[in-house]
Amino acid sequence: MRARSLALIGAVALGVIAASQLGPWFLALVAVGALLVVSYGLEIPIVHSDVGFALAWGGFPVVASAAANGAPLLATAAAAIGASLLSHAQRRLSTPVRRIRRKADQVSGSVRYRDGTVEQIDAARLIGAPEAGLRLLWLAMLALSIGALVARWSV
Repeated sequence: MRARSLALIGAVALGVIAASQLGPWFLALVAVGALLVVSYGLEIPIVHSDVGFALAWGGFPVVASAAANGAPLLATAAAAIGASLLSHAQRRLSTPVRRIRRKADQVSGSVRYRDGTVEQIDAARLIGAPEAGLRLLWLAMLALSIGALVARWSV
């Protein structure tokens, strides 16, 4: 808990420093960001939902970063929508996996295919595909972020 509090304080401090360069309007984004973090931690439903998560952890950081860098509105909107959709996909994949890991006592069953073969279902098999997708999503975001940085600073 203490490390998270220090991280939030550090982020707000960086935002205040940025506002000294960008103007006082940027403090509104700093305040919204801090409020989103605290609201999520308190599990306030509007922020702790799938859509709230997508907007708070996907779209909002893009909007704040774009505002700090003076990015065009259309590009900002497209990137924020894309980041929100990726965060929403991540949440859709991770929620059932997390529920099985934390709450399931037993997972059993089978899938019978038309050709007569039967595949047994257990917890590992049930969460394997979503976890593989999650591993690909973070690598995709890393590659997109590197591409955006290179594009920003390329001549």
